[in-house]
Amino acid sequence: MIPRRRRNSLRAPRWNYRSPGAYFITICVAGRAPVLAQVIQSGVRLTRLGRLVLEEWAGLPRWISTIAVDSLVVMPDHLHAIVWVVASAGRAGLPARAGPRSGSVGAVVGQIKSRVTKAAHSAGLWPMGMPLWQRGYHDRILPSEQAVVCARAYIDMNPIRWARDHARPVRAGGRGPRRG
Repeated sequence: MIPRRRRNSLRAPRWNYRSPGAYFITICVAGRAPVLAQVIQSGVRLTRLGRLVLEEWAGLPRWISTIAVDSLVVMPDHLHAIVWVVASAGRAGLPARAGPRSGSVGAVVGQIKSRVTKAAHSAGLWPMGMPLWQRGYHDRILPSEQAVVCARAYIDMNPIRWARDHARPVRAGGRGPRRG
């Protein structure tokens, strides 16, 4: 049997992702398929699937009381969000288990991806058996109010950057514009 290679974690070592604070999250569609929205004149027009994503994110604090959504932008092939862990979700006295810990940023991302995928399947917006999301997600811990302000500006400017970056022709060598 060939041993499976352990993936390197993108998470900050020794950081408790259930700690109260702000986190900048990026989640990408599998294969970076542009199925969530169209960017037009520096604005975003959501598809039905994109609206479903927005509705699930808007409802997040109703089903996870320790989370608040600060800012969000749904782009054609990814989304950016700032989420706040507003209270620590403890599991004192319970046995350790594999996977993200309850109430952590990783658990929240996993739940939102699962909820959107199930709703998309039920609505006929995404085929069964095909992954909707890329594996994992990207995060950045926002350690200060200034970092939160900068992340909000990044989210607000994302459609404008997208329109600018995707207006350029594909460069020689097959590499297209940078995605943000």
